[in-house]
Amino acid sequence: MITDKHFSKLQRLIKGLSTILNEIVEENINHKVIPRGIINLKSDEISVFNCKNPPSISIENYLERILKYSKIDESTLIISLIYLDRVCDYHNLDLTLNNIHR
Repeated sequence: MITDKHFSKLQRLIKGLSTILNEIVEENINHKVIPRGIINLKSDEISVFNCKNPPSISIENYLERILKYSKIDESTLIISLIYLDRVCDYHNLDLTLNNIHR
């Protein structure tokens, strides 16, 4: 059972992680990054990593849903952010509104 203290801790974690991800996406938008995916894309193509239209759910609400329905530990969420960063570096991917939820 989740206590009020634990729930508050989770809310702060989600807020922090979503802030980090939003800042990365915003920086990429400001630098006019074109999502690369696995191959070079034309503006109307979709890859595994890029959707045609960004989802309407916010990053914060998306993270809340992940924690709610997967029942993963908060440390797993933090580690996944580290892996996400490594995958993006290794595959030369940029986080944008069209791929942040994937």
